[in-house]
Amino acid sequence: MNALVHRDYSIEGAKCQLIASSEKIVVMSPGLPVEPITMDQLRSFDAPMLSRNPIMHFVFAKMKLAEERGLGLKSMKSRALAAGLPLPSYSHKAPYVVLTLFREAKAVIPEALGASSRS
Repeated sequence: MNALVHRDYSIEGAKCQLIASSEKIVVMSPGLPVEPITMDQLRSFDAPMLSRNPIMHFVFAKMKLAEERGLGLKSMKSRALAAGLPLPSYSHKAPYVVLTLFREAKAVIPEALGASSRS
């Protein structure tokens, strides 16, 4: 739901994408974070609550499909830690913000190898 609520609808032709495997779930949402939020803030799970589409966010919250209290990043981090999983990771692959949720610890190894080969 977050990908739909926070995406940049001005990017024509770009669609939210969800890719699921036994090891991880990858969510791709068009657009960089809404300013002044940075990718570094997302990566550190310390971004303030700010919605690009506040009316849509309000409607999804009324349907109990989203929350408007700014708890999303904190709960994603705490739930991964409680389950003994690697922390979710954020990246930018134009035009998408990419969120990777790991379903098992070994899934993070290919991610790390890919990051080091791009350096």
